[in-house]
Amino acid sequence: TFQRENQEPVYGIVKPFRSYNPLWANLHYWKEILDLARKAPTLSEKILIWFRRPGYDPAAPQEPIIIPEVTKATYRKFQIPVQRSRIIYSLLWFGAINGLVFGWLLLENQLGILEFAGLTGWATFSLICLGWILSGRKGWQFGEAARLVFTSFAAYWVHIQLSHGLWAEISAIHAASWLWPALYILCALSLGWIVSLRFKDSDLYASESPAG
Repeated sequence: TFQRENQEPVYGIVKPFRSYNPLWANLHYWKEILDLARKAPTLSEKILIWFRRPGYDPAAPQEPIIIPEVTKATYRKFQIPVQRSRIIYSLLWFGAINGLVFGWLLLENQLGILEFAGLTGWATFSLICLGWILSGRKGWQFGEAARLVFTSFAAYWVHIQLSHGLWAEISAIHAASWLWPALYILCALSLGWIVSLRFKDSDLYASESPAG
């Protein structure tokens, strides 16, 4: 029953997700359903659309779902040219973010909901900023600089809590107290890298501008 494929398969999804934003990756389908609900002709359809099968179209409810054919000639992989320095920077911070989140989760029985809410917000915004860096979004330097400043202040606050604050009795955090000075250094080096990129961009713009 074996038959060799005559046509080379195209691996991926029919509708590629064209963004490096992890938050939007979890929300964009909800946005599509919301758009369908707005187009639904009746109030009942606007409500039921949230429980329909994937691909359901309220304008043609009886029509079968037609999956468009994807070939090697028509498939376009989402891939943006990125400088190697940005890739290395993003990987470095991605590892740091995951390490901090993992370490925090080990203390789930000793920390409150507010601490975990703050960690969730910081980690989410950090990953969004890394997505902006990799996609070359306009103004990503300002978002990343704001994240680094906030991270530095958060690390300082944690340092204070370790000394004589809320977490003074948690020995596990004391054992890893070297992490917070390391975060200061990492944030400072990262800010320096961003500033250097801004100067390089300014020099490039000045060299390309016409004289006079």
